[in-house]
Amino acid sequence: MSWNLSLLLSSLIVGPENSGLTCYECSQPKGVGLPCELSVESVPQTACAAGTSCIKYVWTNAGTSIVYRHCTSLTCDVLQQNSTAFNRLETCQTCNVDLCNKAVNETHLFVIIVMLSVLFHVLLG
Repeated sequence: MSWNLSLLLSSLIVGPENSGLTCYECSQPKGVGLPCELSVESVPQTACAAGTSCIKYVWTNAGTSIVYRHCTSLTCDVLQQNSTAFNRLETCQTCNVDLCNKAVNETHLFVIIVMLSVLFHVLLG
């Protein structure tokens, strides 16, 4: 990983200073079933500085994908701008509610459930 990219990624993590959000904080490889990717029940929580957001993103570096969750003062757009052919942002979501950077996005889950219900109704109805 280049020095500039290391600096960018390290600047994303903001330690606790003032009262702010509480976010999940972890970084683990994607695709091996670890808690940071699949379930946040055992993932540590951290108090964020005021004015920051929670973030969950997947960064791929030379073919190895890592799931990150933590507090940040940066946006997904900034990460995307720093993507290269070998270091790229796969997915990124920021949010501004306590513990909102968890594993499953309820909105997506709800849409999937509704779509499956409609599909079953059409197939069986």
